[in-house]
Amino acid sequence: EMPVTPPSTAVPGAIPRILYGEKLPGHDGVLYPYPLSIINRPLDWLLTAAGHSPLANPFVTFPVPIHNATMFAGSDWGQKVNAAIVALPTTGGVVDARGLTGSQVLSGDLSITKPGATLLAGPTTLTMGGFRIRVSSAAHGFQLIGNNPLSANQAVGSTGGTFFLHNTGTVNPIEIGDGAALLYGVKLYGFAIHCTGAPDDIGVVGLWLKRLSHCIVEAVYIPCGTTKLNQTCLRVDGAGGATTYVTLIGLLLNGGGKSLHLTGSGVNAANAIVVVGGSLTPGGGAGTGKAVVIDADGNGNFLLGTGVSGAATGIDLSGNAKNNYFNCRFEANTVDAVFAAGSTDNWVQGSGLTNVTDSDGSNTVLKQTASGMYTFGRDITASGGFRENVEGYFQDNPPAGQAATEATRSIGRWVAPYPGSITAIIAELG
Repeated sequence: EMPVTPPSTAVPGAIPRILYGEKLPGHDGVLYPYPLSIINRPLDWLLTAAGHSPLANPFVTFPVPIHNATMFAGSDWGQKVNAAIVALPTTGGVVDARGLTGSQVLSGDLSITKPGATLLAGPTTLTMGGFRIRVSSAAHGFQLIGNNPLSANQAVGSTGGTFFLHNTGTVNPIEIGDGAALLYGVKLYGFAIHCTGAPDDIGVVGLWLKRLSHCIVEAVYIPCGTTKLNQTCLRVDGAGGATTYVTLIGLLLNGGGKSLHLTGSGVNAANAIVVVGGSLTPGGGAGTGKAVVIDADGNGNFLLGTGVSGAATGIDLSGNAKNNYFNCRFEANTVDAVFAAGSTDNWVQGSGLTNVTDSDGSNTVLKQTASGMYTFGRDITASGGFRENVEGYFQDNPPAGQAATEATRSIGRWVAPYPGSITAIIAELG
């Protein structure tokens, strides 16, 4: 907390209504020149500043410490914000950096280790300079809130947006969690991380979430280079301990070799990650990039209403990835989904779904056509077991020639659509 000195000459009057961001009245009606930043400031100081007699030293206490970063020492955004964070108590508080606007600089790593810390970023373009923002596993409840969600899909420096510009070096500009222990309760909202000017290196991950639980990321835009296929927009990493119950809402992930990478293995996988809406468009056109990659043992992940477009592979499941669900919008992908050997019991459906590779034939694919819907992979029988490659039209009396037409568009090991009516299918399955 920066020292604040009351005005030398006070004007008697009513006790001012004290709200964060307001200023105390000073001499000749001029507003007191310092932003209000008082934590446990004696009330007699306030009364004296307003021209009243002091009381017996009661205290004004705010429920959460709030530090205005503009009032702290430092020659750039990073130094001022760091000083304000250091000055927070061990229980955390709010650092308001919304007054640091326009072109700003990060001249060293910014580390957040205190629980309960919230960082408010304003309309600014922060050039990272090869440094990063790092949140340790001890900083439970950390929040990074940008100026507004319109930072998404805006060019760098657009009015009103919060932009983190990764312009050099092979580090990850924002790392949430360090893998040492589970980090709980993080919220990230309303900003952009631009990696288009960073090197084409596997070390460049726009946003890296490491060993998190019960976290939310919303309205974040991460563009990587369209030809920089070693870059990754967003990685959710369970290394060191499973990452679970992370919700990603309305994200725009463009460019790079991978848009969304869920990684980790065994019990230390990325599990129960929920993606709602948003758009995933990797770089390299339809010949190279992958929109969603789930490594090894990732399971129970859920994508709903997410756009998957312009990829060589829309969804790539490898190893033992199981029980993942995808209901997406597919467009202009070379292959919409690939299930590698050992990847089983996954479910994929959505508009535009045309091309799927299922190595084991043990996943469920629902494809809607103009004449009906059919499935690939496994289906449930009346006995509760699985029947592989059962495919049937959910309509009465498919038109003549329909089976032959669809057979030429099969995916995996084909069993021709059931020639009978829906009632016959129900009768067979009990």
